[in-house]
Amino acid sequence: MRPHLPEIRRLGADLAIIGSGDPASAKAFQEDLEIRDVPVFSDEPRRAYELAGFCRGLLPLLRPRAVGNYLRAFFSGHRAGRKQGDALQQGGVLVVRRDGGLLFRFASRASGDHPDAASILEALRAGEEPRICGIPSEGDKPRRVRRL
Repeated sequence: MRPHLPEIRRLGADLAIIGSGDPASAKAFQEDLEIRDVPVFSDEPRRAYELAGFCRGLLPLLRPRAVGNYLRAFFSGHRAGRKQGDALQQGGVLVVRRDGGLLFRFASRASGDHPDAASILEALRAGEEPRICGIPSEGDKPRRVRRL
């Protein structure tokens, strides 16, 4: 998302990252990616992941798509560093309005799943239209995000 940060901010939004590692890991992540102007938060108990409905388990690491994602990343020059946080916790992307309304949701179903930036930017431009992206699961529907 780093290349799209100026566009995100031009649209009146901002980017924040929540990781499942400890605060030192969050700081290291921020420095490794050179994103000092993007807040990175630590959520070791994974409460934000739970509230967002992001899955956790061994299956997402073993899916054929996860292997494909790993190979794609590897051959693009990305290498896994030391493990930080919960390796079984899958992530995702939420675009949340200031009033807590959910504009966009993408939940990773396999390790290495990411939404395309165009979908996220489209949700920001649409503003008020709730939108969910990713592989639908039972119960996926727009909902208010509860504050932690």
